Amino acid sequence: MGQLLKSLSLSLERTPYGELEAEMPSAAMTSIGLHLTGRTTLEWAIDGRRHIGRPTTGQFTLIPQGRSGSLRVRGAACQVLKIGIPDAAIAAWADGVEQSIQANPLVDQFAVADPFVHQVSLTLLGEVERPGTTDRVHRDALSNALLAHLVRRYSALDADGAGIRLVHPLSLPRARRAVDFMEANLTQAIGLDDIALALGLSASHFAAQFRQSFGQTPARYLMWLRLERARAYLIASGDPIAKIALRVGYVSPSHFAQAFHAMYGRTPSAFRSEVRL
Repeated sequence: MGQLLKSLSLSLERTPYGELEAEMPSAAMTSIGLHLTGRTTLEWAIDGRRHIGRPTTGQFTLIPQGRSGSLRVRGAACQVLKIGIPDAAIAAWADGVEQSIQANPLVDQFAVADPFVHQVSLTLLGEVERPGTTDRVHRDALSNALLAHLVRRYSALDADGAGIRLVHPLSLPRARRAVDFMEANLTQAIGLDDIALALGLSASHFAAQFRQSFGQTPARYLMWLRLERARAYLIASGDPIAKIALRVGYVSPSHFAQAFHAMYGRTPSAFRSEVRL
């Protein structure tokens, strides 16, 4: 089973392959296959284009969403890291580009050697297989850096990115400071201006850089932090739900319940009942 990283809902799955022949239906999301071990001959036929080769460790294949074809694997068994990228993640990245681009500009690639993709993917895999290997801020930054790198290097955009202006993400120290400030003030009515001021940035510049770093707006990320803290309180304490709502910055219990339900698909009281069964 694949596992998800919360930042961009990327799915990562270590998959063994033996000899096989299979038809590949239209891809529901963009897929990366990073070759981990084994010397196997792969034959891909994607939308009428045929690729044959023997990928080595660290090389990857990229199949954009909507492509279909067939796969044949011959030779020794191998292991592949499969990374699924939903179009919503690519659209979120595109929000950081100051000129509109198509929703999914990625172009299929076969057996490409890219040390950046290799190292970042292995680090993210380590987080899935050994939780706690990296902190959340670092993990989110890596996920977004991987996506930005793929769009810049392997897309239908001009090679030099002519005509587009990219918003750079926050530096890792600033990203950590932003999240630390949010977590330290979950009981307070802080907003975009407060967080930007704490980092010494204008509100608009901070908002654009934050979205590039985390794939969502500061307000959305702050709400997620509040609700995650509330979820921990619901599990660990017997405090009334109205008190927990106040502890995470919600003056209105009803607004808290609505936000919690929208995020987790159940009310706070239903969630508490489930975890105590």
